[in-house]
Amino acid sequence: MLARYVFVLTSSEYMIAQPTDPERVARILNSLLRSEISASDTYSQAIPRVASDVEVLREIAREHGRAVNDLREAIKGVGGIPDETSGIWPALPPRVYEGPAQVFGEAATLQVLKDVEERGLGDYQDALKRLNGSASDLISDSVIPAQLKHISKIEDLLSRL
Repeated sequence: MLARYVFVLTSSEYMIAQPTDPERVARILNSLLRSEISASDTYSQAIPRVASDVEVLREIAREHGRAVNDLREAIKGVGGIPDETSGIWPALPPRVYEGPAQVFGEAATLQVLKDVEERGLGDYQDALKRLNGSASDLISDSVIPAQLKHISKIEDLLSRL
């Protein structure tokens, strides 16, 4: 796909700016999609290592799956092609949460999941600054509230340990 570029005048020099909106939006959304795929995979791998309130984590995993589907549709909506995998960013390597879980227990695994959620929230907040229209609405009205809910639920689980 050939990218269309716009030129902007800055400091009396022309410089190449970002590709036009649909391509830029698709690229931003695909980055978020890869993170959601990774999060979904991470929960699938972490759930068997957590003993308490597994259903809470399963619901969070399902919500990440819904976000994957919503992001794929949004990418298609701007004429992009959604990525199918998390790319070079796989789910957390087993050693990241297996080691802490074995040494420090369930709390360490939940803390890793909370850290992943907080990083995801930051990614969405950053992306929101660069998006508008329906892509912005999806992030602000659906995905960010879900991320905040996930963090709250994990904090609740941690507080009960």
